[in-house]
Amino acid sequence: MQLAFFDARHSPLKGPPKCFRGLTIIKVGGDLSKSRLQGAVGPEEVLDERRGQGQEATFLEVDPREGFSVRNFHIQVAKTAVVSDIVVYGDCSTQPEQIQDLAKKVAFAQSTWRVKDRFVDDDDAPEFNTFILSDTFEEIEKSHPELVAIGADGQIAEHTLDFFSLERQEMCTMSKATEISHNVWLGPTPDTTVCQLNGDESSAFDILIEASDLASPHDAQNLRRIGEESYLTQQNIDFPSSGSIIPQTCPKTGLDPLTRMCQWIHKLANRTEYAQDSEDALAADSNGDIQMRNLLPTERKILIHCTDGYTETTLLSLAYFMYAEQLPVHEAWLRLHCEKERNFFAYASDVTLLTSLEPNLIHQGRPNSRRARMAPAPESPAWLSRMDGSLPSRILPYLYLGNLGHANNPELLKAIGITQILSIGEPINWTTSQIECWGTKNLENVMYVDRVQDNGVDPLMPDFQRCLKFIGTL
Repeated sequence: MQLAFFDARHSPLKGPPKCFRGLTIIKVGGDLSKSRLQGAVGPEEVLDERRGQGQEATFLEVDPREGFSVRNFHIQVAKTAVVSDIVVYGDCSTQPEQIQDLAKKVAFAQSTWRVKDRFVDDDDAPEFNTFILSDTFEEIEKSHPELVAIGADGQIAEHTLDFFSLERQEMCTMSKATEISHNVWLGPTPDTTVCQLNGDESSAFDILIEASDLASPHDAQNLRRIGEESYLTQQNIDFPSSGSIIPQTCPKTGLDPLTRMCQWIHKLANRTEYAQDSEDALAADSNGDIQMRNLLPTERKILIHCTDGYTETTLLSLAYFMYAEQLPVHEAWLRLHCEKERNFFAYASDVTLLTSLEPNLIHQGRPNSRRARMAPAPESPAWLSRMDGSLPSRILPYLYLGNLGHANNPELLKAIGITQILSIGEPINWTTSQIECWGTKNLENVMYVDRVQDNGVDPLMPDFQRCLKFIGTL
């Protein structure tokens, strides 16, 4: 069906597969918060009871009217139900008549669907059945606890995988907070019900800065007030997320919002360093944009965060790393990824913005580093101009997952330590000079698997062994 759509063919579409036979479990009433068997669903996820009367019902029509569905996971229950045997059951409050009524509706839907898809005259077509679970849920829970996902008391069974909770735990583990510079941390939004940030509760931070596409930059007066109040209670503020600030020329007076935010964070995180200066020196710093009163030398612990720990925070975290460590944008990108092991999801506009603000961010950096200020800015590498803002995702210590744009930027791959490339379906397009710089003329470090498109149909199984062998040569 998918290939027919891609190729714009007008051949008749094939029917459902005959080689598949599933099992769908439906609970009467649809209350899945208790007395739930493994994999059970509610009848509303499978049946449309509005079209018929009495015991008549049909399966839900979930296919899009035009085209086809590739990754709409929310329709998969209804799709698999039509090629499954179906078991109907209830809990202790369900009357036997209710279970029988629902089972008759399911059986009617199965017979209607069989006629609709012309299976009646097909001897090879499977015939699906409807079963009633006659044992009570309490009996099942006692004799076959492995079949129970949620008990009659509403408690999740010990052997049941709570995927929502596991996903949150995995997210915390994958993107746990990292101290990218003195007293400044980067990580996921604190979720104290699931995990701790690097062993610390969210209360360990004095200021939490959430990157959000709905936020607006703070002015100097508001930042000064927040900084002073952080000595009394934890402060929660927001800042525009990656891709939310349009590149523009730096203002003639004062600081741009991004540099101003970095300066504010640095002063609070390194308060003892700034406490050595006089009040007048602080007031005159940075064109007078931020005039922080020298209240206490106590340093503030700051967390820059978003839901997954990197998607929205990339712009602010890179800018601050450039400011605090006085690094050009390309070095900040590489060091945050390779040394701090942070992932990024930036936009091309973020690359343009950070590149344009690079002189300002470095110049406004640590006031005691005059030599770094006077040093000429290093020339940007060629890979930066061809970068779409993202880096390949490190999924194992030695294995990255990237797109075709990453594969066609070999200087970037070399900079982050990648030495071999496995390309599936799309050939890389390197120049002769790029091939020579890679260190090989016959591309023995590059493997290309053709005749495989990203359409969900083309098989990759015949190429698995040689792909794994290629990866195993690392």
